Amino acid sequence: MTPPRRSTLGNLPPRDELPAPQGLHPVIVTDRFVLRPFTLADADALWPWIGQPEFSRYMSFAPHADRDATVAAITAWISQGQAGAACIWAVCEAGVVIGCALLFDVRGVRGACRYNAAELGYWVLPPHAGRGVATEAARAALAVAFDQLGLHKVVAACVPENLASIRVLEHLGMRRTGHQRDDFFRDDRWWDLLRFELTRAEWSAAGPGPATLDLELR
Repeated sequence: MTPPRRSTLGNLPPRDELPAPQGLHPVIVTDRFVLRPFTLADADALWPWIGQPEFSRYMSFAPHADRDATVAAITAWISQGQAGAACIWAVCEAGVVIGCALLFDVRGVRGACRYNAAELGYWVLPPHAGRGVATEAARAALAVAFDQLGLHKVVAACVPENLASIRVLEHLGMRRTGHQRDDFFRDDRWWDLLRFELTRAEWSAAGPGPATLDLELR
């Protein structure tokens, strides 16, 4: 398993309180891509790919029926980001959206418990699959999660059939922590779900090494 790559965002001290994602949804520049919040103008880049059943087979959302559904989805993503409920980035190359990276279910203190955690997600449009887009974008999202939001843990999940996603999570250094049987029902069958996680200590212990990720926050 390849260790997670550190960023050059700086080693921030542990935080007693979890900062809200609102105001910490930066534009990120990686070696190859720019990650920025979605705009309604991105609908043309996503449609019709996002309406294909094969593309969304392993996603939590159904195929979009038409371009209007894609516009509605982007509107919801923008609202979630503005409300501080999630960080949802459009992954862009040469100004065109080719994928998505996100931190969602961001949890601080709930009741008597402190979590300081979030879930990692990502997807790449079919023409750009197999180029390491998801790994590079997800690593940038992890850098924001740990070095900017000061999270304690980031979790992720995928179905066992999604071998490409499993490889991404392993390349990020995330540990497989569970195999949930018959976790959800979709497309006339029950699906298992694999669980992964990465803690702040594991992220920090990886060190910068030769594979340092340089991020520019705007």
